[in-house]
Amino acid sequence: MITILKKLKGYVKLTVSGAFVEKFLNLCAQGNIYIWDVKNINEKTYSLCMSIKGFKCAKKYAYETHTKLKISSKSGFPFFVYKLRYRKGIVTGCIVAVLMFVFLTSFVWSIEIEGNDAVSDKEIISALKESGFFKGSFRYFLDEEELQNKMLLKIKKLSWMWVYLDGTKARVEVRERVDPPEIVDKTTPSNIVASFDGLITDIIARDGEAMVKVGDVVKKGDLLISGVVDLGEGKSRITNARGEVFARTWREKSGTQPLNIKKYKKTGKKITKKVVKLPWFDVLLYMDNDVPYTYYDEIKYQNTPSFFGLFDMPFTYRRTVYEEKEEYTQRLTPDTAIKLKAEELEQQIRKSLNDTSEIINITSTHTSDNDSVSVKVVCECVEQIGEKVFINGG
Repeated sequence: MITILKKLKGYVKLTVSGAFVEKFLNLCAQGNIYIWDVKNINEKTYSLCMSIKGFKCAKKYAYETHTKLKISSKSGFPFFVYKLRYRKGIVTGCIVAVLMFVFLTSFVWSIEIEGNDAVSDKEIISALKESGFFKGSFRYFLDEEELQNKMLLKIKKLSWMWVYLDGTKARVEVRERVDPPEIVDKTTPSNIVASFDGLITDIIARDGEAMVKVGDVVKKGDLLISGVVDLGEGKSRITNARGEVFARTWREKSGTQPLNIKKYKKTGKKITKKVVKLPWFDVLLYMDNDVPYTYYDEIKYQNTPSFFGLFDMPFTYRRTVYEEKEEYTQRLTPDTAIKLKAEELEQQIRKSLNDTSEIINITSTHTSDNDSVSVKVVCECVEQIGEKVFINGG
């Protein structure tokens, strides 16, 4: 901080010589003239620094002590301004640049959305625009409370929203409305039926009458727990069937894997296309739009420069790298092809299972010819297959 103040106020570096230099220094100290970086060059010569104001006051002490003062260098903002007095073009350019900078940083050039899941960024940005807030909005006239009220009326799925301004960037933080859990009417008559074919391994009927037993084989749609309970003597009651039915099921997938597969490898060649994205248009820093490669990977890099880390500048810099690839054919062995396809089919089956499913055995079969292999994977599972169905559409 002290160094910055010295630069702002300006100071000079002096060579002080004479027979009474020490007396001169004492008088400066008595006159409250701040001196620093004092160095002894020889018996009668010193070098030191002092402020512009101090230098003006020190002249009388130099006269009294017959000391010679010689300025060896000048530093600081006042001297910089003084040098510009004959360079009106530079001064004008700096003033215009500062005014343009202040003008451009008075607008919002970037909007980031945080906290959304069910509501898309596009939907929120569209509603913000309809509410009068968009890229290019004047940041100093923003009424956060009014904008919040408009947004909550436009997007019913939001329960809260606020805008935080950071330079030219706006961070829109939202909270989505959490719907109350669906209330299940436990008095509505229903049955529990099989959602898959399977072999019953366990049945727990909490309400209703079990219609199957352990060891029974059932088909999809078969009645497992009935909501119509037989009370005997021709009487019955209708209830909301509740319970879990576990069964052994078999999930299967089939597919074909070619032995000749196309693959790609990088050649080492690449080109880069650069773009400066301004608020109103893009500045292309390349001449040719075409990519001279048949196959390539496209890698994009984008960043927003900041003004000494204080706030973002109103433009972004994007660099796109195109790396050439060449195609070649790889011949798989039948064993490798079978393994690859079996793993792929197994993953497909696993994705189709629910949280209650447990795989207890995996088997696969295959056939092959000169060009491909056909694979069938069967996963033996234990899972809850009971599914509630309301009686008479209740």
